[in-house]
Amino acid sequence: MNKDTKRFLTAFLSVVCIFSVLTSAGCFRKDKENSPEGSLKGAAKTPEAVKSTLSDDATWAYYPSDNFMGLVALGKDLDEAEQTYVLVFDKDAMDENTGLILTEGTVSSMCYYGSIDYEDKEIRDQDGFLYAKLKCDNRIHVVDFCFSYFDEDINEREIITIDSYAGSDEGEKMELLFVHYDYGYPKQSSDSKKSQIYDIDKGEWDEINDEEIPEIDDTGIQYSAYYELQVDEDYSSVADTGYNSTEDFYMGVYRYDYLYASYNIYQELISPEEVRLMVMIGTPDSSPLEDVVDPESFFSDSDIKLYIKSGDELTDITPDNVWCEFESDVKTRDDNDEFPLTDCTYNVHFQGLGELEEGYYKIEIGDRSYEFKLRVQYFEVW
Repeated sequence: MNKDTKRFLTAFLSVVCIFSVLTSAGCFRKDKENSPEGSLKGAAKTPEAVKSTLSDDATWAYYPSDNFMGLVALGKDLDEAEQTYVLVFDKDAMDENTGLILTEGTVSSMCYYGSIDYEDKEIRDQDGFLYAKLKCDNRIHVVDFCFSYFDEDINEREIITIDSYAGSDEGEKMELLFVHYDYGYPKQSSDSKKSQIYDIDKGEWDEINDEEIPEIDDTGIQYSAYYELQVDEDYSSVADTGYNSTEDFYMGVYRYDYLYASYNIYQELISPEEVRLMVMIGTPDSSPLEDVVDPESFFSDSDIKLYIKSGDELTDITPDNVWCEFESDVKTRDDNDEFPLTDCTYNVHFQGLGELEEGYYKIEIGDRSYEFKLRVQYFEVW
């Protein structure tokens, strides 16, 4: 598989996942709540046997069959432990790619905080329809369904995604997406995608949008630009003794990061959110730092306080949970061709503080202190 294409595929699916998570919403309805007979078309002939695969409490959404996948119904059922989905496809309405992908490919779902591969699945061909019955833990918030087929003989992958979402100005919608990738070298075909959207309010599918995926040229210098809340070095550099309370060794905040809380696919908390400050200590004249202080005990045994500054007033914002971890150190050659430790950096974590804003701050570690400023800044990276 071409490395460049791999990177593009990863990035593309990540964008699809993020967009789906931010905008996802249920499109399920009770049997007759949103399914006028005149709009069902292919869905109207869905056998009753399909409904019997789920309980009477299952919710169903029906769609006209005039879409390139032939999707006509989507059912969802819940019990105390599991959730079950049934996707129904009209074989007469689907294009030549869909049947192979559905029957021979793997099935996964993007979900909140990750993705899942369905091990409990059943694909059935019956009475002119294909049925995909999928089960997973009911704690998982399913966003979409992705069927993926890789042909090893021609080194090509084809993916279809069924994605329900809301939040647009035009109302609730369902999107179908097909993607074709040629990993061969040289390529025998162009990478391409097509999509089609169903407008629930209108009860019809939009026209198919069919387009080629442009190749990414990464042979040149890569460039990116972004804005970030970060330590303002124009206010005070790390080694600026004017903002340190003592001069035998300096202390400064080198970087600020806000780490969002992380969860597993069951929406269980893995790690809470936290503020992380990268704090550096070192000697102004590059003399051995250990002649002045033991870095490990300085960070681990000292009381740590964080303040926000407004004028001459300081407000203590230190949360209950604060800890440190080693990041890196610098050893500098001296006149004796030895390499003593001259600088040391630790990450100081503040858990439960919340994201900081632009402004002036002061950190105290033991009897040492340092003032710094956070400001939203523009960065360019090559």
